[in-house]
Formats: sequence, structure tokens, C-alpha cells
Amino acid sequence: MRVSRGMTAWLAMCSVVLAGGLAHADETPNGYAQFSVATDTIRVLGNTVFSGDDFSYEVRIRLSPSSPPGGAVITEQRDSVEHKGIRLAPSFFYGDIVRGHMCGDVNHSALATPISGQWHHIAWVRAAGTSKLYIDGTLAQSWNSQMHCTTDSTGSVWCIGKMFYAFGPTEDSFIGDMDWIRVSSGAVYTDNFVPPLESAVHADASTQLLLKFHDAENATTVYDESANHWVCNLGTSGTSPTLVPGATHWRVEDGGNGHWYRWNTSLLTWDAARESAIAEGGDLATATSATTSAFLWSFMHPRSPTGTAWLGARAAPGNCMDPNGYHWVTGEQSGYTNWAPGEPSGGFQSIDCAVQFAVDPVQTNLWNDVPVSWVQTSLIEWSSDCNNDGIVDYGQLLDGSLVDSDSDGEPDACEGSYSVPSEYPTIQAAIDAVPAAAFGIVQVAAGTFNEAFMLNGKNVVVRGSGKLATIIDGTDLTTSIARFTGGEPATAGLENLVLRNGIAGTIINPNSPFPAGGALLAMNSSAFLHNCRFGSNRARVGGAVYCFGCALDIANCDFISNTSQIDAGGIMAFRCAGSITGTLFDGNSSGTKSEAGGNAFKSVGALTVNGVIAIDSCTMQNGLSVVGGAAIEHYEDVEGVAGVLRVNDSSIINNHSGSFAGGIRNIGGMQACILSGSTSVCSNTQYNIEGPFSLEGKAQVCDCLADLTRDGTVNGADLGILLNSWGLTLPSGAGDVDHNGVVDAADLTIMLSEWGACTP
Repeated sequence: MRVSRGMTAWLAMCSVVLAGGLAHADETPNGYAQFSVATDTIRVLGNTVFSGDDFSYEVRIRLSPSSPPGGAVITEQRDSVEHKGIRLAPSFFYGDIVRGHMCGDVNHSALATPISGQWHHIAWVRAAGTSKLYIDGTLAQSWNSQMHCTTDSTGSVWCIGKMFYAFGPTEDSFIGDMDWIRVSSGAVYTDNFVPPLESAVHADASTQLLLKFHDAENATTVYDESANHWVCNLGTSGTSPTLVPGATHWRVEDGGNGHWYRWNTSLLTWDAARESAIAEGGDLATATSATTSAFLWSFMHPRSPTGTAWLGARAAPGNCMDPNGYHWVTGEQSGYTNWAPGEPSGGFQSIDCAVQFAVDPVQTNLWNDVPVSWVQTSLIEWSSDCNNDGIVDYGQLLDGSLVDSDSDGEPDACEGSYSVPSEYPTIQAAIDAVPAAAFGIVQVAAGTFNEAFMLNGKNVVVRGSGKLATIIDGTDLTTSIARFTGGEPATAGLENLVLRNGIAGTIINPNSPFPAGGALLAMNSSAFLHNCRFGSNRARVGGAVYCFGCALDIANCDFISNTSQIDAGGIMAFRCAGSITGTLFDGNSSGTKSEAGGNAFKSVGALTVNGVIAIDSCTMQNGLSVVGGAAIEHYEDVEGVAGVLRVNDSSIINNHSGSFAGGIRNIGGMQACILSGSTSVCSNTQYNIEGPFSLEGKAQVCDCLADLTRDGTVNGADLGILLNSWGLTLPSGAGDVDHNGVVDAADLTIMLSEWGACTP
């Protein structure tokens, strides 16, 4: 048993409340396969044989928005009369089971809610004449299913991802990530259910195929955990998906010790391998019994039929040849050894040796002694149970029941938690109680609190009991609700909170007494905002949030109906960099007192020269700039600190400006404002975008882009601008109709096709 690196176990009794629904939604995959192109495939040398007409296909998958229509997930096909499988698009489901002419179950139908961008559990189950499609355990569709087909034939061609079929056209792979996939004979689910975590997904007598993708990153096959043990080759007749290695749970109910193991394929010295393992919250694996040693070999051998790996045993200096002179890094005492014949032999005359674990079937998990300076792979083991609940912490971090905000491998619950109001009457009192050099969780109960607080530079997370359950109300306060002004680190921040009715703001410059940041003032801070809602806040600048010199990390938040009199109803970022992801801006307004802008977001300059602010997978809608501005207003350069705004896979729609672009206004060069991915800037008034910008990928702006003079007509004046810029790459973007950085024949072609009056 390992000794926890954390604080005493009683700290774990402090409550840690999850937000965001069922735990499966927040599960971190323990290794997965990335299908990046339409030709990615895994060829399975074997075929399913359902014992009857009932079956189950289930997969935990994350589709890219660019995944092709009907991208193949798993397809089995022998000839024109037998095929089975699932194909998915972000908004469409395809399911086919055909076993004989005119005999089968087929459903092609739209999904009510698109499923791209997030992990989802998809299950297609047939039971007693009815097929059901479950998404995240909730019934999405059902249909009558007539089967009574002939027995499955053998010799099928079976692929995960792109299907290569000798008798007809191929099918493109889905684009995205696959955490695990299981095919079963019989109905696994018959009613709504909580989707299983990967640690609970196992093979039984009905399992035809089970892949979890725990294999090494450079593997050429993946391991089938069903009783069939199919050979699954990566990239046969196509390109290989990338394997992201994960950990495996040796469950107590399977005769194991409850620990987690991962094969680290990086080639490292023994000391570096141990440092790497400790950095992940584990240590080098120990093999203190024949059972454990056999499990480690059975775990590694399918993933690397030959090879070696470090174990966590090392000899005292100068004692390499003594078979009993090695000690385990955990301090465990064990008389078990498994040396190969003639070993230890002195580690090639080294005075400093450690144990090398052999995967080769000839050696069959035997040990060798080699110099600690050798580089090879290693086995990591997680066994710590800092809260003494009988469950290894690592598994609880994976399934979300424990949280590790500072990513040090140690659960927050074992590092210090401060509860409000059960232990401390106010949020500020709890923050003040956290030691200056420590990390702390201020856990705030559900309810409404009326107070202002400061992090004071501490490494503290203020966490509510749910995104809408814990409300910090700013009514009658005389400052911003929250303040980050002490150089807080990136592991500090706010999580699962509502901040509303902050209307006082904070004066940041006595010579220019404008209150800033109705809900939050952040200066020279790296603290994050996760899963929070900002509503009905007001300030002169930065109605909800004002940031100066900050490293932004804003994720999965909502900014609703916030107002500024001058700049940025939602977020004002002055000399900042970082990211805003998965965030909704709805109904924010700015510029009620003067010509200004950024009803959702405004950025001025950057934290460092050419620093980037990335807005990714966000929606900005229904905003208003009364006098000027836009949903986003970006100033590239201020006092010599140039910044770049990159908007990716986002929607900017139905925003209005009284005098400028309702969508995006860029004051700077075209490379300072980059729209990429599936970004759409449409249905904003007066028009969608103003100032130079670059387009990448499938990004679109619904303005008449060939109207360079913005007079409503594409005519000779626009043609003159284009010709005068021919062949150039101008920071102003002059003449660049398609906004790709150069004025050429493609721009002329677009202009001629749009000649005449612009259409709405």
C-alpha cells in the first residue's frame, strides 16, 4: 500500500459536489483513438455472430463538427446480402443490420439535437422486435424491427472507421475520437440508464467485441478484450487512427488489487521514468507477488509482444548482483522475486541498477538488472487512497467523483477544503483561512450569498454546488463582487457560480474614475472562470468582467443581459491573452453613454507581443451596441503591444450596432482577426463585419464581400481597388475578396459573380 502524498484523510470528508449532471458527462477517457481523416480505419480479423435476433452496439464517441455525413463507426460486411453497423453524422444516425435478402433492420433518421463536440454514449439496442437508439442513456428514437434472419455468415470484412469492401464502394470514417466500443449479442439495455464509465465496461458471455484503446501510442494493433480476442490491425488499406494511451483498472472483483496501471511508452532513464510517474500522481509499478507480475505481463504483452519496461525496484549502490538487495520504491516488504536465469548479473558492471521487466514471451515476465542510465519504457501504477474510502483515488479522478483542480495527481479533497457556511460564515473568511503557500477549495453551499470577496493572490478555487445552485448577488455592494488583483496562478479561480446584479464595479484609476467590472475585476491574474453564469451586471467599462494584463481561461460560462455604459457589456480584456471556450453571450449591451463597443467582448492589445485571444465554440447573439461597436470589438495594437483575435467554430448572430458592424469590428490588420473552422458571422446589422480579417477553413461572413466600398453595389469602384492591390498581401486586406491573404484571380472571379446590387 502506498502512502498518500496528500493531507490527512479526515480532510476528504469535506464534501465535493459535482456539477453538470451525471458523472459520465465529465469522465476523462482512459485512452482513446483519434480518427482524424476519412481514411482512418481499424481492420478486425473476425466477425460477430449474434446468438439470436437481438443485439447491442454501443460506443463512447466525440464527433468533430466536420465529420462527414454518415461517417462509418463500425461496419461489418461480407457481400451484398450481409452487412451490419452504425454510421453517425453530427445530426444523423444510420443503423443497418441485414442478414439475407429483404431481411433486416434499417434506420436512417435525423437526431433531434446535434451531438458533435462533446463525448456521448451512443447505444443501438434491439430487443423483442423493437430497436431503440439511446443517447447518453436517454431514449432518442425507437422503431419496429423485423428480423428472424438466417444465421450470420463467416468471412466478413469488419472495420472500425473507414470500410474497405471488396464488393462495392467504400464508406468514409467518422472524424473524431472513440473512447471505447462494445458489440454484444442480446440487449444490454432495455430502458433509460446511466451510461457506464469505462472502468465499469467489461466483457461477458454475450460480448462479441470490446476495444478500450489502452494500447501503446505506437502500436499497430489494438487489443480486443472479449473472449474472441480478435486481431485488430490499425490502418489496413487506409491510414491509422492515433492512439492516446490510457490506464487500465485491475478490479478487485476480477481478483485484482483495485490499482490502476499504464504503460508509459516514452524512453526514459529509471530516475526520469519515476519522476514522470510521480508527476501523474502515481509511481513506478511494483510486482510483489506472482499474481501481480502475471497481471502486468498479461496487460503489456498484447500491446507489445516484445520489449522491456522499468519496474519500481532498485538496488542499493554497489549491490547490483545481490538478488535480495533490491527495494521497492513504495517501501513494501516482499520475499517475491522473478529473476531470469543467471540474473541479477551485475547490470553490465554498473554500480547503480534497477529492475527491467521483460515482455518477451520467451522471458514471460522475468526480471533483469540493468543500469539506471538505460532508457526504456516503464509501467506506472496508481494505488493511493488518500481519503481511505477503499477506492484508489486515480479511478475517482477519472470518473469525476474526485477533482484535481491543480492537476498534480492529488485530489483536491485531500489537499484542503473550506466549507461555506458550515465551517466559515463567509467566502472571504474561508479564503483568508487558506495558508498563503497552500492550495485550497472554498466549497460554497447552494443558496444565495450577498458579499464581495478577493482571492488576494492565493491559490484558491471558489466552487459552488452547481452552475445555477450557488448565487453570489451583488445588490447593495460598493465594489465588484469578486476581485483577482494579486497575481493569482492558473490553478485558482471560480467554478460553478452565478454572479448577478453586480452594479458598483471598482475604480481602478483615480485620475479616470470609471467603475469597471460589475461582477469581476481581474488585474495581472491567471485565475480561471469555469462553468459560471454572469447575469444582469453593470459597470461603466466591462459590465460583467474587466481584465487587465490577464491570462484568460474562461470555459463553459454564460453572459446574459450584462450592460456597460462605454465598453464591453460582457468582457473587457485590456492587454490580455488566453482562451474563451464553450461560452454563451446573449443579450448583452454596450455604449449607452458614448461611442464605444463590444456588447459581448472587447479586446485591446495583448499580454505579450502578438499574443492570441482564442474564442472557440462560443455563441454571441442578440447583443446591442447603442452608439457604435459590435458583438466583438478588437484593437490590434495599443502602446506597441499587438494582439491577435482568433475566432474558431463560433456563431455570431443577430447582434445590432447603431453605427458600425453588429458582428465583429477589427481595428488593425487582417492577420489580427482570424476566423476559422465553422465560424459563422451572419444576420447582424448594420452589417456583419468591419475592418480587415482573414478566413480559414469553412468560416463564413454573410456580407457582400466583393462590395469593397460598402456602397451596396459591386461595380467599377470595387474593381479598381482590387486591381490596384493585385498580387499583394496588404495588412488592410484591400482588394482581398476571399480574405485569404493575397489578391488574385480567385478574388476577381468572386467579384464578377457578385457584380451589381448586393442582395441581402
